Amino acid sequence: MWWYEEGAPERRVRIRWRRVESGPDALETCIEDARWRQKGGSHWFVYQEPAEAAQGSPAGQSALKLEPGALTWMRRGPVTWTHRFVPGRTTYSELHVQGRAIPVAVAVEAMDVRLCPDGGEVRVRCRMGLGRDTDPAEADLIDLVFTLEQLDACAAHASGGPGDVR
Repeated sequence: MWWYEEGAPERRVRIRWRRVESGPDALETCIEDARWRQKGGSHWFVYQEPAEAAQGSPAGQSALKLEPGALTWMRRGPVTWTHRFVPGRTTYSELHVQGRAIPVAVAVEAMDVRLCPDGGEVRVRCRMGLGRDTDPAEADLIDLVFTLEQLDACAAHASGGPGDVR
């Protein structure tokens, strides 16, 4: 379900971010205070990178731009990367870290977006290749799940576990 209300007030949300590759291991991060605004037909979620700040690095700023049919993830700081995820397409970008530019190719198999005024969930199933000659079709399958909870609604709506991306 896609919900959008032009001119809706900015909200504060918690983002639970989960990355699962083939196997039982998952990378999970919780961003406790992100700003959610709607502008120009898109949802914007802007936040400070908690992992970088915890490691003593200056905190970078990130944003998720969600529009019908695409998700763009933008990071600025010790890691700089902008990538657009589009279902059914392979998209390309460069990840910049420690003075190196790493080519990235992402083949998105599926994207499911469910948004409502209190929050929602975005699921992306993709294959990501790193390096100049990497074919993302040969890379491991990755599930990215972004769970969005309005901060004042978090106590009332506990997040359930992630399911399969379809």
